[in-house]
Amino acid sequence: MTSSEIPIQLMTGADDLLAADDVMAGYRRPHGQQVSDCHTFLDLLKYRVENAPREMVYTVLGEDAEQEEVLSYFELEVLVTRIAHSIKSVLRADDEGQAKVVLVLPQGKNFVAAFYACLAAGAIAVPTFPPRNPLQRERLKLILRDLEDPIVITDLACLATMLEDLDQDQALKGLRWLSMEDCLGERPGRFSDFSANPDDIAMLQYTSGSTGKPKGVIVSNRNLVENSRLIESCFGHRAGVSRSVIWLPPYHDMGLVGGILQPVCAGFSTMLMPTNLVLRSPFRWLEAVSRFRGTSSGGPNFAFELCVNNIRDRQLEQLDLSSWNIAFCGAEPINYNTMQRFAERFARAGFRPEALYPCYGMAEATLMVSGKPLDTHFKSLSVSARLLGRNQLSALPESDPESRYLVSSGRPHRSFDVRVVDPQLGVELQDGEIGEIWLSAPSVAQGYWNDPAKTRHQFGQQIAGRTGRYMRSGDLGFLADGELYVTGRLKEVIIIRGVNFYPQDLEYEAAVVCTDFKHCRAVAFAVEEGEREQLILAIEARQAEMDFAALVAVINQRLIQKFGVKADKIIFVPRKTVKLTSSGKLQRVALKGDYLNGCLSSYYSWSEAGSDAAGTHDQAAELALARLDLASEDGICLWLRAMVAKLNRCSLAHIHADDQFAALGLDSVAALYILSALETEHGVLVSPEALYQFNTPAMLATEIFRLGGLRPISPAQPTRDPSGPDEAIASTVPSQDNYAIPT
Repeated sequence: MTSSEIPIQLMTGADDLLAADDVMAGYRRPHGQQVSDCHTFLDLLKYRVENAPREMVYTVLGEDAEQEEVLSYFELEVLVTRIAHSIKSVLRADDEGQAKVVLVLPQGKNFVAAFYACLAAGAIAVPTFPPRNPLQRERLKLILRDLEDPIVITDLACLATMLEDLDQDQALKGLRWLSMEDCLGERPGRFSDFSANPDDIAMLQYTSGSTGKPKGVIVSNRNLVENSRLIESCFGHRAGVSRSVIWLPPYHDMGLVGGILQPVCAGFSTMLMPTNLVLRSPFRWLEAVSRFRGTSSGGPNFAFELCVNNIRDRQLEQLDLSSWNIAFCGAEPINYNTMQRFAERFARAGFRPEALYPCYGMAEATLMVSGKPLDTHFKSLSVSARLLGRNQLSALPESDPESRYLVSSGRPHRSFDVRVVDPQLGVELQDGEIGEIWLSAPSVAQGYWNDPAKTRHQFGQQIAGRTGRYMRSGDLGFLADGELYVTGRLKEVIIIRGVNFYPQDLEYEAAVVCTDFKHCRAVAFAVEEGEREQLILAIEARQAEMDFAALVAVINQRLIQKFGVKADKIIFVPRKTVKLTSSGKLQRVALKGDYLNGCLSSYYSWSEAGSDAAGTHDQAAELALARLDLASEDGICLWLRAMVAKLNRCSLAHIHADDQFAALGLDSVAALYILSALETEHGVLVSPEALYQFNTPAMLATEIFRLGGLRPISPAQPTRDPSGPDEAIASTVPSQDNYAIPT
């Protein structure tokens, strides 16, 4: 249905319906108004709908990658104003300040419209993903309690399933609920019916993490516009010319500010894809860029690694990536080898290496801080990995086995004053010296919601000899020839697949699996080994004679169940190996240094990479993988068991139909590899969410068999491409919510 076919109801109270063409005929461009006069996103929406109501701003791709829904500015106005009127209808006279509206909605046009509706209604938008496991539900509860009786917008399906237990929480009895279905029943209006103050709070961006209490970053209307114009400038976006393809979750800054808001700011069209679609099949991402003729698209480092490892030669022939001139990469450490391999692999499809665009940003800066100059190759330095672990910089030739490449995050935008500071002394450091990155800019957020102590610590800091005030990023790095290099975290937050994990959470869960670990200390940290961040756990053991192999399995099972990740290496060390500071804190950095220097003594060491030699799946598993019988529930279950045996490199006899996937050590990486194989080789599309409910081979087989009975499935014969990566398993895989799927 096009915009001219959509009837809307007159706001005069009449029952007549007015065609969209008649409504749009009433739009008149304000005399002399320029896009530069817009200081809020509501202003930008007014400008766009007045000047180009028929222009398509969003193309929303369905879960099957086939169904598309387009939204013009006029159609967006209809949706947004309906929801904005609904929000205003539940406001109370005794509400103090701006209302807080929590958006618990799946990806899609309704989420986009609801976010803009909050801005139009003068409310504070709080985007968050629908919870799919106990950990995510607990995170949502922490946010709701922190906000104190907010409004919650969700849909009826989510309300009946994922949110039903919220009614039992006495601390949340004051919540006000709005269903999306009811909101869309409201009468529409026009953007001109609403107004917004540039200095009002636009949204609270709650930082992702594990069980640590999330912090709500306060982002104003002015912050959003400032940073969006920064992105427009850095990326060279042009109205009516640029086209972006966005698959990133809209619940975080990269997908929301960089994905949903940017096209409205710069005046171009974007395609929004479901995150799960890309995770199941990375080819879908590049196919969308090719088909949509995207000029701008990207994601964290792991997304580029996924493409390198999983897209085969025969699929390259279907791609034309010549239009892609901004392949932005950020949100986690950027790996030099990944960037090089991506450029080399997809050169055959027209991809140009200068399109790779490493960048740096964070929620506390609204989003973007720095990026490389356009149409240039990104810069890098080869340095000593050993000295870098001690926050010292020393150049080494790339041929040296101890060398490591650092990828530049480009030049800070001219609106940012970026300094590298000694975090203890508050003194600015010289170029080439590693310290904490401090930022000052109009894009910097206002602080943390309901947390003045953390706001004082993080924001408004001063540098000796300078008059301005700065925000502490918590990231370590250095400046060299005007380029910003990020080397790590000042805090001990661990970033795996773009997700923040607090080491104390991982340490606690690992230590409680065995009573023999009582009064023993555990330390979690991350190191870059190979081409990605690896999670290392060091656990004190009471004695040298324990069933360490069994403990490894139990520890990883618990980590998978709680966080959706497992350790890449687990080291059991003697008691008193883990030292404490004078204030009683774990000396994680010191122990990590011992590990990197090869002087960490241990009773037993296990690594995921080292387990490769433990064995291979047997002939029975080989035969089971050769054919998937979709007409037999037992046949499907046998195939699933064989896949798990293959991934675990063990005998098929060790994998039982009723074993939970987490107990089998199947983390999000392996789980999504299985789903990808089902789709690409056998034409069976299973949503990653199914893994929460159907968490054994037998249960998942029953569901696949049921799906086969509901719709025709034409399994393709598995084909092997001898010239392409055949059994490559993605080293890092995210989820649509927070880039980690617990199984």
